[in-house]
Amino acid sequence: SLLVNVAFLFWEGRFGEAISSDNISVILSLRVLSIIVIMSSVGLVTGFFLKHLDSVLKSVASALEVVFTMLLSFLLFGTPLTVVAILSAVLVGAGVALYS
Repeated sequence: SLLVNVAFLFWEGRFGEAISSDNISVILSLRVLSIIVIMSSVGLVTGFFLKHLDSVLKSVASALEVVFTMLLSFLLFGTPLTVVAILSAVLVGAGVALYS
């Protein structure tokens, strides 16, 4: 993915713009680095789930991951909690409770 993006930037002639000091300072901001760390940890946790848990626990863990992602994005980034998001979390929680 990284190599494809670099190749595409070279193809479009925008690689220099992509690595300019303005863009690098945005990428190295606390908010973007936090997103990178969170998404990396989600990938590692998902890999752990797929390797070590059975199918029932995988389903429960995936459902809980949706709820925790929503709550953490609200707490860390101020993403608004809409009625749809809250209703989705309640439905996922109810599904996990019924399933386990």
